Amino acid sequence: SQGVDTIVFLSHPMFYDDNVDQELNLFRQTGHKITDTVHELPPSGVDLVVIALADERTQKVPRHVANWVSDSKSVLLAVDPPAHGTPGIPVKYSLVPCLPLAHSPDNGKLFLVNLTIPHKVFTQLSIRYRSPFGPKFVIPLHSKD
Repeated sequence: SQGVDTIVFLSHPMFYDDNVDQELNLFRQTGHKITDTVHELPPSGVDLVVIALADERTQKVPRHVANWVSDSKSVLLAVDPPAHGTPGIPVKYSLVPCLPLAHSPDNGKLFLVNLTIPHKVFTQLSIRYRSPFGPKFVIPLHSKD
């Protein structure tokens, strides 16, 4: 975590699969906190909230979670949000793994992130691919303000 205090909040831990369990086990090695209770989240002093609470089928985020996010007054960054945005949580920035077909203003400024898929994968699939990223790891997909 590079000296940054981090907390992972799980909104519905009973629905996670083995892959998420593996990631959480890795996170536990940092000694940082994992919780599924909003009351264990800090009431203030949060610089950045990373949002990964929704997929395309999510119709709403629990009110107590959305309220905590809103009350935190933090910069909000969504990771691979649904095209319609995270319900009830408009964010400032979003990282997306592929070009979105559509997106909501609730997703804020979009950045395409380089997943660094090895060139060998494309070759094995007979796909001619040239990365648009060059030395960058993100490409802004929004107009400059």
